[in-house]
Amino acid sequence: MIAIILAEGFEEIEAITVCDVLRRADLPAKFISLDEKIVIGAHQISTYCDYQLPEILEEDLQMLVLPGGEPGTTNLENDERLAALIKRLHSEETWLAAICAAPRIFDELGVLTDKPATNYPAQKDRMVNCQYQMSPVVVSDHVITSRGPGTALRFALTLVEKLCGPETSNALSESMLVPNLV
Repeated sequence: MIAIILAEGFEEIEAITVCDVLRRADLPAKFISLDEKIVIGAHQISTYCDYQLPEILEEDLQMLVLPGGEPGTTNLENDERLAALIKRLHSEETWLAAICAAPRIFDELGVLTDKPATNYPAQKDRMVNCQYQMSPVVVSDHVITSRGPGTALRFALTLVEKLCGPETSNALSESMLVPNLV
């Protein structure tokens, strides 16, 4: 399972785009809430979640994805259960991905120490342990970070590439009429 973790105030474009693209690639992407089955995003879009965090804490995940947005990122950041899950997955070298403000969570937890990473420009000062990059998407070992709503499609296609290979990502990009993003 690919767990896309949602908290009240998440950035809808980042969450929905990632889930949609992953599912188009026949990957088992699921929305996971911290506690409630319905989570309201930063722009008041309600999203029904497949599971709640306690239900997946012991799961063998293929990838964990954190969309950004505020106060969504702060709500994710303040959840000790999520922090413990991220630390466990990092130690197991499971794919970890975050976009917009959310990469700061990985940075604070030591996941990005001395590694290249990016995030939303206004949050750059919160990225104190990583080697900050201005690239739309940065891949460092088993961690993928991206900048914000405008990079969500490129981010999602990078996740597909890492999980399924470039052929699948390229075919999906072509079928969706995505312009060359390189």
